[in-house]
Amino acid sequence: MSIFQQPILVKLSDSGNFVMLQTYDPQNGRSERFYLSKRTLVDQLDHTAEGVTIESDLQNFCSVALVDTDMTFVVYWLHGSGDVQGYKQSFSVPVSKITQVLSGDSVKHLHVQDCSSKARLSFRPSAHEAIAGIAKDKLKRHAFCRFFRNNLNYGQREKLVIERDTWVKGLYFWSSETPFEGGIVLHETTVMGKDKRPHRKLVYSVHT
Repeated sequence: MSIFQQPILVKLSDSGNFVMLQTYDPQNGRSERFYLSKRTLVDQLDHTAEGVTIESDLQNFCSVALVDTDMTFVVYWLHGSGDVQGYKQSFSVPVSKITQVLSGDSVKHLHVQDCSSKARLSFRPSAHEAIAGIAKDKLKRHAFCRFFRNNLNYGQREKLVIERDTWVKGLYFWSSETPFEGGIVLHETTVMGKDKRPHRKLVYSVHT
């Protein structure tokens, strides 16, 4: 195994209407348990889900997507009190093993990823109230995760610090490794859905 590779052992097991996900890697040790809805996995396998599905369990976030013959996961593990810390894991599991779990079995899968995708999140106390509000609102939660994925190139930075921005009444981010910073601002609009009814549309953007 190359020294540039970081192994992640993934454990998936049946838990009623949920699938229990837990990981282990040499750097972070054993993760908490993440309970993922079976419906999320089934919808991905049946191609009824529209792209990436994002779920949360307590403080943690997980995105799920079907890519060819693998189910890909991106998990943001958040923990601690006061200055909340966290880290990101990206891994994939063969569809054959996902099917086993949905049939009631427990499976383990060893995934090897590039170490350069490792990164850490640090939420300052001033940001806790805003993060809690995002976690409680499904639309905000999905928009926030899309923002990290599409705008911040998060996996390429060692540490990203999130704090409250009193000027724009939002959040502010900066990197401890590179001159990379800006505000995170929420924009809310109303769009007409396929059902001809108005729906909220939330988008987070960078304010510099």
